Amino acid sequence: MKNRILSRQLWLFLLLLTSSRMFAQVVNFPQVPMPPGLPAGQVGLHQYLISSADVINSQIVSVSKSNLIQAITNGNLSTLLPGDGSPMSWITLHFDYTSETNYEYIGLITDDAGEEYININMHDNQLYMEINTATGFYRLMPLSDDVQVFLNYQDNYGDQTCVGLSNPGDGTWIEPDCNIRVPACDIRMLFIITASVASRYNGANFLPVAVTLVDQANSSFKRSGVVHRITLVGMEISNDVGGDGDVLYELARMNIYSILLSGQLKTLREQYQADVLFGVINDICGPGETYAAASTPATNGPPSNYAGCCAVAKVAQVLNADFTGIHEIGHWLNGRHTDDPTAPPGRGYIFTVPNVYTRGTLMDNTKNMKRINYYSTPKLKHLGVPIGDADHNNVCNMNAYGCTVAELKPSSTCSYTSTSDFDNDCTPTTVTIETKPTRNSPTNCHVPGVTEYEFFYSTNGVNYTLICPRSTSNICTFNVPIFNVLFVKTKIYHQGNVFINSKTLRKQCIAGVTSRAKESMEWDVFHSPSEDQIEIHWYQSSNQISAGSPVFRIYNVQGVVIKEITGKSEYDIFVPSRSLANGIYYVQMTYDHQTEIKSFFKAN
Repeated sequence: MKNRILSRQLWLFLLLLTSSRMFAQVVNFPQVPMPPGLPAGQVGLHQYLISSADVINSQIVSVSKSNLIQAITNGNLSTLLPGDGSPMSWITLHFDYTSETNYEYIGLITDDAGEEYININMHDNQLYMEINTATGFYRLMPLSDDVQVFLNYQDNYGDQTCVGLSNPGDGTWIEPDCNIRVPACDIRMLFIITASVASRYNGANFLPVAVTLVDQANSSFKRSGVVHRITLVGMEISNDVGGDGDVLYELARMNIYSILLSGQLKTLREQYQADVLFGVINDICGPGETYAAASTPATNGPPSNYAGCCAVAKVAQVLNADFTGIHEIGHWLNGRHTDDPTAPPGRGYIFTVPNVYTRGTLMDNTKNMKRINYYSTPKLKHLGVPIGDADHNNVCNMNAYGCTVAELKPSSTCSYTSTSDFDNDCTPTTVTIETKPTRNSPTNCHVPGVTEYEFFYSTNGVNYTLICPRSTSNICTFNVPIFNVLFVKTKIYHQGNVFINSKTLRKQCIAGVTSRAKESMEWDVFHSPSEDQIEIHWYQSSNQISAGSPVFRIYNVQGVVIKEITGKSEYDIFVPSRSLANGIYYVQMTYDHQTEIKSFFKAN
């Protein structure tokens, strides 16, 4: 019966989709059946299982609109893949579940790669995406007052993020214009996460989330032209609205994971035939989870709330997801994040994707974006413990509150800084990486013989890696003998944690620097009367980046150009003396917008 209902829902969705005139318009989906809620005052367990939406998401590839409907209908993506086997850039947007009754299809954008770009704007409660001027400007979806949109992407220069958030009720954005403009060919993967925070079901919070992963051929999710299915499973285990934290204490005493074991979660991977299962655990750690044990219980909630974090861990283990994240850990579930009881509800979303895309982002009602790193391992089967920052420390301090799950060990809360002397003076660059502890973290973040440092940089289209392995000091210095730096990335590996910092420099040597021509180019002029020729010998220094071909001009003493020669592949230029009239001449070299005069000679 259930399968027949879902099939009918999928058929209805496809019928609606094929009859749509434009992909940017809103399409209403059938309601996803919800489990009955528990009586008021008890913990509500709700599962958000993407059914028809998940199927469609796995089928959407950016191709021509005329081919898309047929591909979705017959479920065959082979007709959408390039026949020549070349990698295909594809961008999609997914669904926003904004209420308990409707999906909203927020749009489809076709590719292509090459010089096209993606421009995403969020303003005036609208989400816009533009791909190239020839494609046009699309309005994808109206954003209600309670919808938050997170857009994260990774390109050739590292991790980037752009977060837009609308405040409940007032229709304004914390960041009115959140723009991303990057070449489509540079995008490695793209997350677009939309979520409604207004949904309520039987007195308990319910926060469904839609996520889309977009990857290219060099992503670990796309091999041999096969588009792999990414499945999102959202759950919520929360206290009743307005609860004071006591319910979370009761939750911790419940054998919550036995409920899940008897449920549907254990067969999700088989049910959806997913290559990757993305589990989201919502709202189990309640008021006070970001505060130290010494916090006043009346203000920040009872310390017993930490036990709820242990329950989260058990749930995550049962979920057996490749990736597991926890939503809204870091602010008050019952609507407060500060000590002010009248403060508006906080908003946040934290997730981790080990080995591929590791990012934690927290938005709260203080209108500041916080980033926290995660302790994570491949095939994550438990919640990573955030290492914290100046404002969010001791998140779920499991050891302190009796969590006995062996895998749940708090990660070392180390941070690091990196400095460099990139100053466009065309001289070698020194990069220094240093580890140092954050607040409430171990004093010795560096472990001699264990902590490793890596420095990555890219220049002239080539990537380089420098390694300072198992350093005996908490400082590691790299000398970089290059000048046109596109990006740098520093990593520190410390006791299973990876600290990553990316910086897009795109710095070039500035024209007019006096040392550039001599450093980049060695050249000289010889007049050989015996051989009746003028010889120009030139070469580029081995550690320089070519700025193009030099131009040599032979002038007479009146300043008239007699000959102009462009140095190409040949590094030796010979000019017959007989081609010059008797007189005095000099040679001028122009290279990388700089001019240098080298030799005077006399032609007989």
